Formats: sequence, C-alpha cells, structure tokens
Amino acid sequence: MVSIIIPTYNRAGILEETLQSVQNQTSSRWECLVIDDGSTDETAKVMEFWKNKDARFTYLERPENRLKGPSSCRNIGAEHAKGDYLLFLDSDDLLVPTCIANRLEKTHKFPDKDFWIFPMSSYIDSPKLKDFSTYESFTATDFLTGFITMDFPWNVTAPLYSTSFFLKLNGFSEDIQLFEDPELAVRAIVASKENFKFINQSDAFYKVVPVSEIKPTNLTHYISYYKKVTKIIKTSAVTPASAVFKKVFFKVLRSIHITKQNRILLSELEQVLLKKETLSKEEQKGVKLLKLLQQRYYKKPGYYTLKRFINTRYFL
Repeated sequence: MVSIIIPTYNRAGILEETLQSVQNQTSSRWECLVIDDGSTDETAKVMEFWKNKDARFTYLERPENRLKGPSSCRNIGAEHAKGDYLLFLDSDDLLVPTCIANRLEKTHKFPDKDFWIFPMSSYIDSPKLKDFSTYESFTATDFLTGFITMDFPWNVTAPLYSTSFFLKLNGFSEDIQLFEDPELAVRAIVASKENFKFINQSDAFYKVVPVSEIKPTNLTHYISYYKKVTKIIKTSAVTPASAVFKKVFFKVLRSIHITKQNRILLSELEQVLLKKETLSKEEQKGVKLLKLLQQRYYKKPGYYTLKRFINTRYFL
C-alpha cells in the first residue's frame, strides 16, 4: 500500500481538486493523510467532508510542539503512515489516475530499491505530460550535481520512497524553511549508494507559479541549504566536481540585489561555497565587477547588457 501524504495550509479552495485526483486512482491500494499546518480557513470542514466520503482519507493537525512548516507536516504523516511506500504530494498538485497502479507495478518490476523516481510534469491551465528520457542515462553524480546547482532533476512528488528507507533518513529536515525537498533528495542519493531507479514515466503534475508571484529568495535560505549539502557531501562516495560549487556561487550572485543588509550574508554564502575552491584571476575580476553591478546598478538602464558582458567575458 502507498501512503500519500499532503501538507496543507489555508488552501481549502484548491485542496479538493488534489483530493479528487487521489480518489480517482485506478488502484485501491492507497491511504491519504492530510496534515494541517494551522489553517484558519475552511480546511477542517473540507476534510470532514472527504473523510465521510472515503475512509481512506485521514486528517491530522500539526501539534503545537512541532515546528511549523511543510517538513514537519510531512514527517508527521510518515510517522502515522501504514503503507510500505510513501508518496509526498503538495496540496495544489495532481496525480494521474494510474499513478499509484503504475508506481506499484514498477516496484515489482524493479524490486529492492530504496526509492523510485517518476518525474512530474508541470501545468498552468491544463496538465500535459512531458518526456524525461534525457535523465535515463544520468548517474547518481549527475543527479547530485543537478540538486547542487539548483537545476533540480525532480520535485517533491517524483520519488516513491520505501517507508523503511525514508525513516532511516530521519525524514525531512524541519529546521529549514526552503529547499527542504532538494536537501532530502541529496541525502537520499548519498545514503542509497545508487540503489534507486529513475522511471521515464511522468504520472503527476505540479502547478507552475506565475513569475509575478515568485518572491526573491532570501540569502539565509541558500546558506542553510548549502551548509547542509556541503556537510553531506563530505561523507559521500558520490562526489560532484568541485567546480560545481563555484558555479552555484556565480549563479546566486547574478540573481540578487546586493544591499547593505545582505552583504554579510553574501560573504557567508561565499565562504560556504568557495572554501575549497580557488578562483582564477579572471574569475576574481568578474566577481568584483558583478558585485559592483549588483550593488550599484541593479536593474537600472543598461544593467542587463552589462551583466551579459561580464558573464560572457569572465564566466563562460
């Protein structure tokens, strides 16, 4: 049986579509646990309706002594799960009707794995499945590199975890508020020692957030994520090229507005990512120019032209 775990917070208006996609499964071998992170809307009433409609739905509220956030809620769900496998679903995402049947069939076809990966397709107005065949030749190092450079190979619903393996990982890190699922993915890749299987068969959809609604990522989130990732990599036999962390720093630097408030944070991130990496003289010049650009001319006239020039001249 698959335990489907959904954290939610004030999403009563859209949660039902997600729950309907769960109930529409062609396989009956599932349970669904919805963990409320302290909603103040009609979520409790929505869940009362669904529990009465289908006894396979369970509604839990995060205890006050647990940290707020989706990681805590997912871990609470895993602690109460009865299934042999765990699938984590966000409250605005959807499952294809054959998702559970497909995933269970693959666990029998490729047994004794720690987890199986089924990439998610995106949707804005209407879902459309995509092809992910380029990932079929990826090694564990390739996947790890993708998570380090933030070219994330998969989303939170993509993996189907063996429950015993997930519990050995100690679940999601509850002390980080962003990048918690990539951080788990890094730990899973390292701990499994390549004992996982990528399946080129998308069977779930995640909702694309409009660009206008995306908020800039605070540097503290990058620091928390990369402190954990670099610590994991130290003990790993799966090691990406050292230049990967240098690439990450350049990527973050190109994306932020350097202010008086975040200058110290940027220096801290630089120490986390580049402590074992020496920049070439050309790269050092590029970093100095890019810092000046991001500090004094961020999004002013000519900004993008100058950024392209610096990127081409010093980093490509």
